[in-house]
Amino acid sequence: MTDTAKVLAEAKDAPVVAPGAAKADATNKKIKPLPHRAAKIRPLPAKPQPTKRLPSERIKFQKQLDIIRAYGIRSDGGSHTANYKDVGQDVDTHPNTVSLLVGFFVENGFLDRIGTETMPTKSVLDFTQAYNWAPDTA
Repeated sequence: MTDTAKVLAEAKDAPVVAPGAAKADATNKKIKPLPHRAAKIRPLPAKPQPTKRLPSERIKFQKQLDIIRAYGIRSDGGSHTANYKDVGQDVDTHPNTVSLLVGFFVENGFLDRIGTETMPTKSVLDFTQAYNWAPDTA
């Protein structure tokens, strides 16, 4: 018998053990099954929802300030309303992206909604004017 034939003959007689399972000892005790991983998974607790709107993460803070200023400029000192599409063109941002902020601005008192248009509040007009005088201190 060749060495290869001897190894194959021994392999036929060897007990089959699943990978990762505990091997039976000399007393031939029962092999305990491994715990199933699904038993350890627990559902995550529900995330608390914010009570007020938050600004979109898609728009950086500096761009948000530019959008607020654009509303102040577009309203011509508060004499007429500004549309988010026009503001988007002014700040080189897609109008849909600007519209993500409108709800936040309205809810937090930066803009007043008048139908589909918005009017900047006095604080936004003051900020716009202060920025025109000295951008570093506005």
